[in-house]
Amino acid sequence: MTTAAPPRAPSGSAPIVREIARGGLAGLLTGIVMGGGGGRLAMRVSSLLDPAARGARTEAGATVGEFTLEGTVSFVIFVGLFSGIALAVIWVIAQRWLPSRGVARYAAASLLGIAMGARFAIEGRNIDFLILDPKAAQVAVFVVLAAATGAVVVGVDRWLERRLPAPSDAALQWYRAITVVGVLLAIPAILGLFNSNECSCVSPPRLPGAFLVVLGGTSVSAWLHQKKGSVAPGWLRRGGQLSLAATIVAGFLHLAGEVAYFI
Repeated sequence: MTTAAPPRAPSGSAPIVREIARGGLAGLLTGIVMGGGGGRLAMRVSSLLDPAARGARTEAGATVGEFTLEGTVSFVIFVGLFSGIALAVIWVIAQRWLPSRGVARYAAASLLGIAMGARFAIEGRNIDFLILDPKAAQVAVFVVLAAATGAVVVGVDRWLERRLPAPSDAALQWYRAITVVGVLLAIPAILGLFNSNECSCVSPPRLPGAFLVVLGGTSVSAWLHQKKGSVAPGWLRRGGQLSLAATIVAGFLHLAGEVAYFI
């Protein structure tokens, strides 16, 4: 009896480019909606939790409890766009190494969302967390938002997978253009994780950033194997999964340090 050979992945760069473009679009759309609209909603909930802080000035110069149309639109556009770019980079790098389907995929994505996403909202030296109480509830609001963002991007990614066209000549041009733009945006997004000037945090998330770079390397290696039409070897799959786990753990440790600073 002969043993069947493992299935070969579709060869060539077209499926890879479509995968990267799809993941980037999923992250961008989710980040704009959840980081922009969801972030604004979280700020509203945050202000309602501490009525005594109404009228205080935030780090961005806004007034706690005061919501204007101009401020909301500005927040959704700029914070949402930044969140979308960051989420697109992280999702493209990480999606391959998450559980393939079911509740486990949503749960793992939510953990990744907390580990990497909450970092952008919860910063130890950010005056917003110093003036707002109760501290634990304030943290919980943004942790829930980060977890929900991780789960939502899974759903958006699957929705796009079913609807984006196959990589034909015309579609492939668009996928390649999106991928090139994404690579150009990924470089400053990742470098920002190592820059202390980019946050009001106790320290920049260098360790989670380092593991994220390693995770990106495993994804690039897997894409190279796929381009040749071969399945990623076991050691590479294990390396990707371990890098993802290390990124999540390091992100949680960094977040714990930020929370401990003001609680």
